[in-house]
Amino acid sequence: MLKLIIADDERIFRETLLNIVDWKNLGIEVVGICQNGIDAYDMILDESPDLVITDIKMPGLSGLELIQKAYEAKLNIQFILLSGYSDFEYAKTAMSFGVKQYCLKPCNKNQIIEAAIKASEDCYEQKRVRASLENQSYDYEQIIDQIDSICNCFYLNDNEAKIEAGATLIRLLNSINNTDILKQTAIGVLMKLSSISKSCSPNKVVMFMLDISCEYDIEWLQAKILFRIQQILDELTMPTTNISLYIHKILDYVDTHYSDSNLTLKMIAENYLYMNVDYLSRKFAKEVGKNFSAYLTSVRINKARSLLAECNPEKITYIAKKVGYSDNAKYFSQIFKKYTGDTPSDFAKKIQNR
Repeated sequence: MLKLIIADDERIFRETLLNIVDWKNLGIEVVGICQNGIDAYDMILDESPDLVITDIKMPGLSGLELIQKAYEAKLNIQFILLSGYSDFEYAKTAMSFGVKQYCLKPCNKNQIIEAAIKASEDCYEQKRVRASLENQSYDYEQIIDQIDSICNCFYLNDNEAKIEAGATLIRLLNSINNTDILKQTAIGVLMKLSSISKSCSPNKVVMFMLDISCEYDIEWLQAKILFRIQQILDELTMPTTNISLYIHKILDYVDTHYSDSNLTLKMIAENYLYMNVDYLSRKFAKEVGKNFSAYLTSVRINKARSLLAECNPEKITYIAKKVGYSDNAKYFSQIFKKYTGDTPSDFAKKIQNR
């Protein structure tokens, strides 16, 4: 039997979910009921459930945060998300963490049963894939380590290193002739690239995943995956010769002065280029593809990644100053997690453990 945990802060809804469905008839055993996200995560660690039904809004730890923690911990769980109409944007974010099933409140018995059946099917498919992986000659963990190392090169400012990393990535994916391993590896690569690519959002990764989920022709699958990833690699290694001279000067200035916490486009326009800031702002967004503030943040976060790979995780305040966040280590940590999914300390520990 599959094991299920129900998490919702409304007692009536929890009890209704427990009693309205004949779970055993669906091949499911309810092993726990929780009233908040913190208790739910603790129970997940204790019970190792196959399925979790969770409300999107709960005290302590929201349903979305619960899903993210499970995703980051690489726990093999199928989530069913309960949300209201106003929470639909959150539901889309949950999809980027692999959530396929969600029900809009108020939901009826049939909707719950349908979502549970589909989640159960996905769970059994996931078990089949894992069993298949265990019987392959591939060292899947080694592949993942290689992928992580290759993708880290795309955060560098060295275009030649990016091109070389891209070629290595394509060779690695092209060498995988098992469909299950290729799908899992490709989705992992796309999720990593989505954090630095303008054309590859997490939602687009989810749609691509659904597109290839039922395909088992290895040649077709390789062709489709390699074509999509090559598109992103072309974007990431695109030369910037079409950028104006004064925009180049801004990029160079940022690369040199990103540690200045007072750095703004207005300051560069008035004190360095002696040009109209509104005009520069429009040209910058058009030619670089993002506004100045977003670009400056991306530079600072990428610089922070490099520093964290070499520094003691305890030196977060020092790194915050080095990348332009002055003494505001808390704000730096918030921005870093928003862009990378990890706190600076967690990121440093992961890198150094590898």
